[in-house]
Amino acid sequence: MDKLVRKILIDSQVYKEDEVLTTSIEELGEQSYKVTFLFPEYQRSKNPLDHISAVQMQAALIEGLCCVVGCLVKKGTSNFPIDLESITNFLLYKESITFRKMLKPNEVSQLYFQVGNICKIKLRRNFYSISFTFKGFISGSCEALLEAF
Repeated sequence: MDKLVRKILIDSQVYKEDEVLTTSIEELGEQSYKVTFLFPEYQRSKNPLDHISAVQMQAALIEGLCCVVGCLVKKGTSNFPIDLESITNFLLYKESITFRKMLKPNEVSQLYFQVGNICKIKLRRNFYSISFTFKGFISGSCEALLEAF
């Protein structure tokens, strides 16, 4: 796990270290990121699976989004005043996912994220809305909310 992923996901107390799937994040261009994952064998089923579950892929999407938001916050390029500790209040508001590839356990895989619109919205409370598109072993789009204090 690289230092930036550790700072975003572990040091800010978002996840337990032994539960993190993300190994690295790399900025590819303006608001474009490559996030790399390593998936362990799926442990929740009675019989071992020879592939990664959709649950693990969904968890990777959430971790990847957290890492991208963390990078935006850390770089100060985001147009919202959020700190790393605030990303624990991350909500996935809308998502559209297509599962594109069957992965094997212990196989390194990537998702490529493109940050879209960032704006402030009101849904009973104030939130910052961030839209993303992503592609890789899953593809699609989503909108994440961070509570504005």
